[in-house]
Amino acid sequence: GAGGGDAEEDMALREAIAASQREHEGLGSASEHMDEDDDDDYDDLDDSAFEPPQGAAAARPDGVAGAGAGVPGPMRSSGAGAGGAGGAAPQAAGGSADDGTVVEPFRNFSVEGMAVPVSTGESKDTGMEMLFPPPADLMFQGNFDALRKGAEEDKKYCLVNIQKHDEFASHALNRDTWKSEQVCQVVRSSFVFWQQQFESISGRHYLSLYASHDLPVVDIIDPMTGALLDRIEGYTTPEDMVERLTRFLDSHTWGKMGKAMPTQVAMGMSQAQYHAVDGPGGADKRSRMSLENEDAALDAAIAASLQDKTAVPPPMCAEDDSSRVRRQRSDSAPHSAYSDSLRVAQEVEFEQSLQQDEEKERLRREKEEQEALEKALLLSQEEEKKRVLQEKEAALPPEPEKDGPGVVSIKLRMPDGQSKQRRFNTHDKLQTIYDYMHTCGVEASEHTVATSFPRKVLEEAEKSLEDLGLQGQCLLNVAPK
Repeated sequence: GAGGGDAEEDMALREAIAASQREHEGLGSASEHMDEDDDDDYDDLDDSAFEPPQGAAAARPDGVAGAGAGVPGPMRSSGAGAGGAGGAAPQAAGGSADDGTVVEPFRNFSVEGMAVPVSTGESKDTGMEMLFPPPADLMFQGNFDALRKGAEEDKKYCLVNIQKHDEFASHALNRDTWKSEQVCQVVRSSFVFWQQQFESISGRHYLSLYASHDLPVVDIIDPMTGALLDRIEGYTTPEDMVERLTRFLDSHTWGKMGKAMPTQVAMGMSQAQYHAVDGPGGADKRSRMSLENEDAALDAAIAASLQDKTAVPPPMCAEDDSSRVRRQRSDSAPHSAYSDSLRVAQEVEFEQSLQQDEEKERLRREKEEQEALEKALLLSQEEEKKRVLQEKEAALPPEPEKDGPGVVSIKLRMPDGQSKQRRFNTHDKLQTIYDYMHTCGVEASEHTVATSFPRKVLEEAEKSLEDLGLQGQCLLNVAPK
């Protein structure tokens, strides 16, 4: 799979680096043997062979003539630096050009600018920095304060990468993650990238503020408040880095305080001491040192607590002690400024969240009240309809006998096609038929009543059926107006 291919590639790179180091060691030992042979040959020569010509030393510029300067013939390999490698090839070993400028063609100034000085006397360069250099085109140049200021002006988050040169995961980040075009696009759009080695002054200063047990580490910092918003430890593939940064941007809004992570780790030693434990079993040594220091700190805290309970200051010292406490508080004010600003921002965010919840609750209550009001109104309308219907039914005259005198049989054809039939007296008014329609579920004010043939709309509600010419059996059509 892809994981196996990466492991094989990492193993091949490690073997190539080891072979290169062995080759350099072999060249170094060979050079020493050559130096010894050359010294033996030089001892056999006459000293007059090395005497410089008249005025040769005076013709050289000041500071250039060193060991072997101006000596013709064979050159000594004394290892004395630029001055000791003069003679036949001054230009290639730090000599002077025609215009008086000192030329050092074998120095790589770009690499020297990115290098971090090691605190110990022994060099720890593994050669990986040359194979996988930091992404200089992506990095911010400056200290941490300048990083925060620049990111705040650009309205971007700080993306900080603290590396450790003897951890292969740091070089893998430079090789894979920071070289990915997708990662670079996400970083340039919303972040200001800053990479430091933990041995550097800036790296140690940063770790004193945002302690970390594991290196390399990638932190996301809010430049306005300095809060640690997210942390990614160890090696992360380009795909996972893009997903992690994208998820962070989706869950955070610029200018609004996000949930801060703890910035201090329980560690009884400095970050420099903790991460300086290298070699086989370094992780176990660091863990053991951390536990031992934590136990010592806990014992000291318990002893101090017991001492504070037993020791009572005299009354005359109370005022002086309070003054001393106030002075200590004022002295520590700059150190607690970040904590105060973070607390204020969290309180403001809490108040805003509380107001939003109260507004949501108010809208919910208003909606429930409106729904209850509409339901009550609808219920009252239904009850009113039932009441009117009962009144209409009660106001209808009783239906006369079928064969009685002055009886009219009225058949109503409703708009839905159904038919309703009832007997009325000829002296009943047209309003009586309207009331009967209402009991059948048809509103008379919204419909018309007309004879079939010839078609005639009956509109005079106060006239009797006899006056309207309705006798015997009649068919009336009910239609919407």
